[in-house]
Amino acid sequence: MTQSIDRDKYPSVTVIIPVYNGMFTLPKCLESLGRQDYPRPLEVIVVDDGSSDGSGDYAESNGCRVIRQRNQGPGVARNRGAEIAGGELLVFTDADCVLDSDFVTELVKPLMDEEVAGSQGIFYSKQKNLVARFIQHETFERIDKEVEAKYIDWVATYAACYRRNVFLENGGFNDTYSSEDAEFSFRLAERGYKMVLAPEARCEHLHYDDFFKFVRYKYKRAYWTVWLYRQYPNRLVKDPLTPKSRKSMMLFMVLSVLSLIAGIWWKWAVYIGLASAVILLLSTLPSTIRILKADIAVGLMTPLFLLTRTASYICGFGKGLFDYFRGVKTVKKSAAK
Repeated sequence: MTQSIDRDKYPSVTVIIPVYNGMFTLPKCLESLGRQDYPRPLEVIVVDDGSSDGSGDYAESNGCRVIRQRNQGPGVARNRGAEIAGGELLVFTDADCVLDSDFVTELVKPLMDEEVAGSQGIFYSKQKNLVARFIQHETFERIDKEVEAKYIDWVATYAACYRRNVFLENGGFNDTYSSEDAEFSFRLAERGYKMVLAPEARCEHLHYDDFFKFVRYKYKRAYWTVWLYRQYPNRLVKDPLTPKSRKSMMLFMVLSVLSLIAGIWWKWAVYIGLASAVILLLSTLPSTIRILKADIAVGLMTPLFLLTRTASYICGFGKGLFDYFRGVKTVKKSAAK
């Protein structure tokens, strides 16, 4: 005999998807939403961020509630969706995500505890490209640490769930940031709200598969990190986006370059530079060994990826500091996907 489900025990949910020219991926995303096993009907809001490829029309023809706006970025799009949402809980995902059938159910479970304000799912990728595979391993490294923690302080919007009242009462996403999901998470954490990882809430996500796009993304991430640190200076020490291991690599790369240049005038600086370079290379070993065990091809490329990532961080962070002292922001925010 099949056991009946008490639907009233489950909160109502609104899924919000910002999209900008997403016809390549949006259909699969919406199909996966149609396969969700959540016991109550889902309200799906698609915010068309100025698309020219018919993304909004496609979503509307598939039963979604569609909001159209000029291109203003994903932060504005998500906020507009949250304002009109009817659900007690807001689930955010991206148009290039394909959700496992129990994604919403697993993402909502932690919020059955009234003390929890938000939850974060995880993503995986089936891409064969080396860059995309490295990004996935990079993500697993962060998730492995978060699984061990009782609470987390960063919820990324590809797989996020918040209580609607908490989201609105705390002002939603700050659309002046490119890393608006990180800024909002930090804001909630500073105010004492609890957020948790929901590792069983899984979705397939498309990573960058182009090396130069990967480099540009890391540059922009570092640039906007400067502005995050300005608002949340304690994150300079405790930052889930840029852990201490990455900061130390940045330090030794800068030290090695500056010391080798200084060696033109002071010969002992050359030895400092060489020692820093050796330490920098040795610092790539833990990640390289870990990835080699899982993926030999990516493992062999890991030192290159790590050193390039570090250089991108340094350039982005340096540009961010330069603009910070000038009081302007010159790097564009990311667009909705």
